[in-house]
Amino acid sequence: MDDPAPAVVIIAGAPGMGKSHHAARIAREATGRVVVVACRGLPDSPYAALGELLSALDLPPAARGDEPYLLGLRLLDALAHVTVVLDDLDHADDHSLAVLRHAATRLPTGAVLAATHTTGRPPPLGTGLSSANDVHVRRIDLIPLSLAEVTAVTGPERAAGIYTASGGIPRHAHELARTGGALPAVIAETAAERLRAVAPLARTAVEALALLGRPAGLALLTEICARPAGAVATAVDEASRAGLCTIRGETAACEPPVVADAVVHALPLATRRATHAAILAALVRRDDEAPLDDLVRHGRGAGDLVTVARHAMDAVLRIPRDGEPDPADTAHLARLLRDLLRDTDLPFRVRAGVGGRLNHLVVTRLECRQTMLLLREVLGDRHVPAGIRGELRLGLGLLMMNQDGDSDGGRAELTRAVGELHRRPALAARAMTALALPYWGSAPAEEHARWLARAENALPDRAEAGLRAAVTVNRVTALLQFGDPRGRREAEATPVHADDPGARRELLRGHSNFAAATLILGHDAAAETHLGRAATLAEQISAVYTAPILACTRLRLDLAGGHWDGLARRAEEHLAAYAGNPYVSCTGNLVLGSLALARGDHDEAARRLADPVLRPGPHRMEAEAAVAIAARIRLSLRTGAPASARELLDGLDRVRAKGLWTWSADLVDAGVAAFVHAGDTTGARLLTTEFSEALADRDYPHGHAVAAACAALLDDDPALHLEAAARYAAMPRPYAQALALENAARGHLGHGNAPAALPLLAQAFALLDALGATYDAARCARLLRDNGEAPGHRRGRPGYGGHLSPREREVAHLLAAGRTNREIAEVLFLSVRTVEHHVASVMRKLGASGRDEVVVPADGH
Repeated sequence: MDDPAPAVVIIAGAPGMGKSHHAARIAREATGRVVVVACRGLPDSPYAALGELLSALDLPPAARGDEPYLLGLRLLDALAHVTVVLDDLDHADDHSLAVLRHAATRLPTGAVLAATHTTGRPPPLGTGLSSANDVHVRRIDLIPLSLAEVTAVTGPERAAGIYTASGGIPRHAHELARTGGALPAVIAETAAERLRAVAPLARTAVEALALLGRPAGLALLTEICARPAGAVATAVDEASRAGLCTIRGETAACEPPVVADAVVHALPLATRRATHAAILAALVRRDDEAPLDDLVRHGRGAGDLVTVARHAMDAVLRIPRDGEPDPADTAHLARLLRDLLRDTDLPFRVRAGVGGRLNHLVVTRLECRQTMLLLREVLGDRHVPAGIRGELRLGLGLLMMNQDGDSDGGRAELTRAVGELHRRPALAARAMTALALPYWGSAPAEEHARWLARAENALPDRAEAGLRAAVTVNRVTALLQFGDPRGRREAEATPVHADDPGARRELLRGHSNFAAATLILGHDAAAETHLGRAATLAEQISAVYTAPILACTRLRLDLAGGHWDGLARRAEEHLAAYAGNPYVSCTGNLVLGSLALARGDHDEAARRLADPVLRPGPHRMEAEAAVAIAARIRLSLRTGAPASARELLDGLDRVRAKGLWTWSADLVDAGVAAFVHAGDTTGARLLTTEFSEALADRDYPHGHAVAAACAALLDDDPALHLEAAARYAAMPRPYAQALALENAARGHLGHGNAPAALPLLAQAFALLDALGATYDAARCARLLRDNGEAPGHRRGRPGYGGHLSPREREVAHLLAAGRTNREIAEVLFLSVRTVEHHVASVMRKLGASGRDEVVVPADGH
């Protein structure tokens, strides 16, 4: 401050920013006389602040009738070479400020006027200082500390928390660092002192802002305080002047958080509860504008848990049914419901409603593992009533079986749920019908049948629509899985529309189940119908687990029905889209392994079929695992590798232990072939008889076709092979039909009846060639050529010019897969010399200089 020119220094900042510290520094560093006046706490009488200054300058005090202009002149005469520090000048009375504003623009030589004031309030010296003649004006705006600066004060362990609580205000940060993050006594005492000093309405407004914990507009504060808007606005201004809140534009806030904590700390419990109740009432009147977290917090603070629960349950219903909600928001809502459910102060009926909404939310909206953890946490709380626990356990059991793959664990939870739901018979019936589903778990079929019979008598007449639909869906699914003829009729009669949202969701699950079950049975047209109905319902309902399940059924239906164009690509895309989903991995690899087997790509088939998810679960046999075992056996028979007798026998033992053969057709088909190949015709005949007897009264077209094929193989009977082919054609299953036709032709050839064999062989070749089953088609073509017939490819024999012919395309695929000429010859039943010719032609047409450059164009050209 060596400059003799007069100067004005304005120091602005929030309370606690260190304004007084900076002012004291100016006083310490000044040369000459220094006068310091603290304006906070002075009376609001005329010239109170100016009187303090005049007294410090040894001047006569100002009188009420003195002219401001004359007082200013008297002051200016005394300010030459004097440093005046006016702390908290924004708290000075208006009369004093008028004189000081006049003086600040006319300071004498060497005079320094330093003033501090709170940011956000009107500048106490006005806005005309920048135009004052010969007066140097400097403004210092104090800003909060950065996180790095707070870290330097507190150390890294507590820095983030203290930074947030203090708002970066130095005084608060240092005090919080000293107390280890606890509310500092000095801040609490300051807040309490300031609250006592303001008017009751200002105190009420500050208390509301502190409990709100966020900025609020005048309209909301007016509702909370239940006073006129003008009075509330005046009260907020008073609170701001007292340093209890800040005003930014149209909103006010009690900040930083440590100040709000200090205000709340000073509140008596009764006042705190009453203020929470007033806030809750105001937020409820605003309906959807209020964040659920705010409603919950203020409801708990007011002791009004019923209102909290009502709004939390309503929030579940407000989640849009179309599209996917934010998983983080859904998980947060689930935790809120969980905490309410565990609160013993909540009435039982309300807790029951909370439990139902929680169960609905987590099962339909959350990721599987996250849901299971949350449900187990709630179920571990002994304070949760048995009926509510049973409903949640029902959801957990279904989740474990449907999505987690733990069928036996899920059945154990469902069995416990039945006992806990003895006073809620509709939910108990829901659990019973789930236990009746034979596909789930290692229990014998008789046990599933007992649960089905018990469930049919357990559902009350007045059960809600969603539960009634769930029980019906499970019952029909169980009938289909048993192969009961009633199942398909009742599935066909199941509606596609329901007014009740819960019933619609169950119908979606039902038609999805029906599609999978009828596909296993061999009713492919019915499977297509139910899959279409499920897709229609899925457009109306958002359920996170539905899309991959429906897509898996579509892949398996297309594999069975011979819709192989682009199937491998779709299976790969499905695996990538749902990586980590065991059901998707199972289906995707089974489809890709089956296609590779039909193409003769044995290495790829072995890799796909070796996926661990295609192995049977403990003590049970799933349909997909049975098909995978069958595919691995066929691969072994084809390549000459020893078939795993242990895997076959273990699979059959599991089927026998279950006592249900309605998803074992592929396993039996491959098993009989393996027994015959090993020379064990007795074992093959016993298995065929056992299977046929088990199907006597079952609605199982696929099984009946396999039974005919197995009998034909044992008796070397072309007529039985043709019966199997006709049954496959009726489904339709063109790949299995073609293999049955080939076997019929071979039977005729074995009996010397070539005229009967060759048309069947040509028909088999045409089907396999159309499918793209390269290996099988080549085998039939070789047999036709050996018997003097030329196989007719589906595309005829035009001149292909520079494009690949169908045979060259087959060779190109195998080249791209890294196969040698000899391996290609084995797959296509050609000589090595012929393959060499095709390889040269492929590389020339594709412009490839080496085998590793061969890429088959998508259009085959």
